[in-house]
Amino acid sequence: NGFIVNVGDLQIASSIVDRDYFAREWFTEPQLYIIKKFDEFVQQSMKEAGTRRYSGLHAYSHIDRDVETAFRLAKQSGVPLDFITIIALLGHDLIEDDKEVVGLLRDWYKATDASEHETMKTLGKGLDQTRTQKRDKISQNLQRYVSDTGATAEQKEGLRKDIEFAVRIIYQITRFPEERVYARSMQ
Repeated sequence: NGFIVNVGDLQIASSIVDRDYFAREWFTEPQLYIIKKFDEFVQQSMKEAGTRRYSGLHAYSHIDRDVETAFRLAKQSGVPLDFITIIALLGHDLIEDDKEVVGLLRDWYKATDASEHETMKTLGKGLDQTRTQKRDKISQNLQRYVSDTGATAEQKEGLRKDIEFAVRIIYQITRFPEERVYARSMQ
């Protein structure tokens, strides 16, 4: 178990696996290991992303709330969460909140405001390539954790397939504002 501090109603834990809401019994030991390692990666990535724009909270707090809500709803409905869902919840903002992606998107918006269509097209391609690289990095990190789990060959194969599926979800729920442009008043 990791580091946990309770201060009134606030609980600070080194990993979601150690939080009160987390149901360890829903997961195998290899899955728990991967969740914990991926949570560490997400926490570090979100630290680099900085604070949330409107709340001022650390970016990871949003992920923690989402995971907590998912566990609460799953417990209320009597339906356990699966490994794929937890990985997708943890990673759902990794690509979107990445500093490099945020910077390219900011430049794309500037080009949009200036009606610089060629610049927009170039930056759009750069965004696509960067997001793909970020997706691949997430996948590589998760796949690397599999070999350290002590799982059987059959379990490892199942974990790898689940990770592929979770990474596809992470990528597919990433916002692509330059492809599906919102009205400026909606941003």
